Amino acid sequence: EFWKSIILSLICVVCAATAAGLTLGLTSLDEFSLRVLCNRSACAPKGVPAEKLQGSAAKLHQDQQSAQQILPLVSGRFRNEGRVCNPTNGHVLLVTLLLVNSAANEALPLFLGRLVPDWLAVVLSVTVVLLFGEILPSAIFTGPRQLQLAAALSPLVKVARILLVPLVVPISLALDKCLGHEEAEEEDERREEMKA
Repeated sequence: EFWKSIILSLICVVCAATAAGLTLGLTSLDEFSLRVLCNRSACAPKGVPAEKLQGSAAKLHQDQQSAQQILPLVSGRFRNEGRVCNPTNGHVLLVTLLLVNSAANEALPLFLGRLVPDWLAVVLSVTVVLLFGEILPSAIFTGPRQLQLAAALSPLVKVARILLVPLVVPISLALDKCLGHEEAEEEDERREEMKA
């Protein structure tokens, strides 16, 4: 029972950390910037050594592969057809990650409560979640390897979306209805920015 509670507590912390990091890391990525990155080609400025150019071309290629993995999570709609009962992927992503994060955060004190007194379980839970489930993951997932981390964990997000679809779709549809989504207007603004 002791080791089971320890393992379940660690799983909760890892799930909360991953979901919190991905929430900030993925939702801070702009669809338009990802599309531009995917279509960018490596330019050779004058005076740059060939070795450095190869390194930057390899980094660009890696970033483009990562962007291509991330784009289906942040752009478009949940299903490819129609708009009726078909929420935007931005809201689906947000709701999925917040549900995983909330479930892990709420379950942690239950497992810690089997190991220590209830008051200490709450104190430990809040402290561990704040440090290892929010602050550290947020710093890591928005750092220099943001694209690579988000791309590497995108299959996990897709699985969570499938598992939580009965909860995620209605909430996402409600968000779309109440808050709207800026697909068309934002796309027109972006085109105007690019022309300028």
